[in-house]
Amino acid sequence: MTDIKPVIEEFLRTGRWRDNWEERIRGYIENAVSSLNLTDFLKRSVGDDYTEEIYSLFVLKLFSNREVLLSKPFISPSYLYSLIRNIVADIGRKKQLRVEISTENPLFVEPPPSFHPLEVKDLLEEILKITDGKDRVVLCYYICKELGEDFEVKDMSMDTVYVRWSRLKKKIREHIRGVSPEVWRSFMELYRSEVCSKLR
Repeated sequence: MTDIKPVIEEFLRTGRWRDNWEERIRGYIENAVSSLNLTDFLKRSVGDDYTEEIYSLFVLKLFSNREVLLSKPFISPSYLYSLIRNIVADIGRKKQLRVEISTENPLFVEPPPSFHPLEVKDLLEEILKITDGKDRVVLCYYICKELGEDFEVKDMSMDTVYVRWSRLKKKIREHIRGVSPEVWRSFMELYRSEVCSKLR
């Protein structure tokens, strides 16, 4: 049986999957969701991009169990699949994922009919108000990743980056509503040029 411990070790060290492992893991997620008959539920409660939410939970699980994983003499692909299936099953049992997201904007929440959407510059001001220096670095990491660029995170481990990102998403969702996919895309480009360029 294949030992993928070196793959896990490299990911925990660099935050990047070697070869096609990210694609394979996303395939495991789809398989687990399908086998547990949760596809329709997740599409209703999370959106068509529910795989991304589960993937984030899976990565957090890896980092939170870092010591356990690194102490194992052997890790098989089936072990990773079991971790993923347990995460998906837990979501199904709790039925607590109710955030509506889109493939373009992971922070998008459908606003009430009377809500006036934020414009790009207003959104930038709001984000800067609710984030500190490290949050802004983490947001740069994810925005640049979304835009197909690399962004080197200094003075923070990747597990810290993932944990802060999980908290940051919740913080942004609590303060920002009515952000359309188009505005979010424009915001990412503005944030990259106005903020990330100064943090490189």
